Amino acid sequence: MGKPLDDRSLEALTDALAAGNPRARERALLELADSGDGQAVGPLLAVIVDSAEERAFRNRAGWALTQLGTSAIDPLLSVLRDAAEVNDRLAALRLLVQMEAGQVIRPLQEILADENAVDSLRRRAAWGIGRLAGPEGVGGLLEVLPSASPKLRVDTLRAIGRLRAARGVDALLAAASDPDDQVRSAAVVGLGKSGDPRALVVLVKTILDPNPAIRSFAATALGVMGDEPATEALVGALADPEDKVRRAAAWALGNLRAYQAAPALRIMAADESRKVRDAAGRALSRLRIGGP
Repeated sequence: MGKPLDDRSLEALTDALAAGNPRARERALLELADSGDGQAVGPLLAVIVDSAEERAFRNRAGWALTQLGTSAIDPLLSVLRDAAEVNDRLAALRLLVQMEAGQVIRPLQEILADENAVDSLRRRAAWGIGRLAGPEGVGGLLEVLPSASPKLRVDTLRAIGRLRAARGVDALLAAASDPDDQVRSAAVVGLGKSGDPRALVVLVKTILDPNPAIRSFAATALGVMGDEPATEALVGALADPEDKVRRAAAWALGNLRAYQAAPALRIMAADESRKVRDAAGRALSRLRIGGP
């Protein structure tokens, strides 16, 4: 960590940020980040909210701001709450979540609950809650589901799955049969993380979903949660026409140490897809460890 900035150094670095010389600007950015001085927050924040600035440099300024630690949190919270431009609020939100600032959870919950807020901001709020809140944060997510836009529903379900809260499982179970592919996908991934035994029945059914991506997600989830019915479904999935589903099923059977699947996996070791062959080979290797 560098030394604190005096007024002269701060002014010089601020001027350098606004200069046309890319090397001088980058050097100033790094020195501000290295200073650890709260006075550096203002110049860096000015870059982040400057819509005329190049995106790459704004992102670099965001990184520099995160290096300043807690001194950056309150200014970023002010941008999140009060900035006129949605993109500025989104940038502040992303940085606060990246910094794992617990102070941002309540503002995120307020944004999520605000039906007048733009959808992109509410979606990112759901994303942030899923990363920072504990299981108690699932309540606000559940409240917005009935009236959420399709895209917000997807992000909200992803957040619910990430929190692994028992209260969220019913919503994930219901969404697993939704007509929207992205909604079902988010629900299946969340159920795979839930550890709830009710999820197994749904995941076994979902391995026959019309969407191959969802079938592969279900196979992967069963490889974490599975039992005997899951093993039977996974062996059946080895014959799926899509190689990513066969590959996921092979991985899942190996992860479950499903020794009864060894004959089917040996057949898959000659699959037309190299990735499937590799997955089957790795699964067989795992079965030989401690197997009968």
